[in-house]
Amino acid sequence: SAQKFVQAADLEMKNGDELLAKGLLDNYQIHRFSAASCLAQAGNLYQAMQICSELLENFELAAPLRQRITGYLDVLETRVDQWMTSYAPDAVAAAD
Repeated sequence: SAQKFVQAADLEMKNGDELLAKGLLDNYQIHRFSAASCLAQAGNLYQAMQICSELLENFELAAPLRQRITGYLDVLETRVDQWMTSYAPDAVAAAD
């Protein structure tokens, strides 16, 4: 199923790019966030976090969307921290 989520993310990114080219920023932002969600569900948390961060840093988002993306990014960061602590404790210790 991870492959299906990657395919969905690719479609969302393409749709977003088309919307951006037309100047439809609100719709672009929603499709980019959807792509981030698909990537996270496929297991690519890092790229999902990058997309969320780019949206937060580069766009004036509607307050509800900003809040949703911020909350989702917090969840992803927590999951990465949990994973690193559980599965790569030596890397976490070296970073400290």
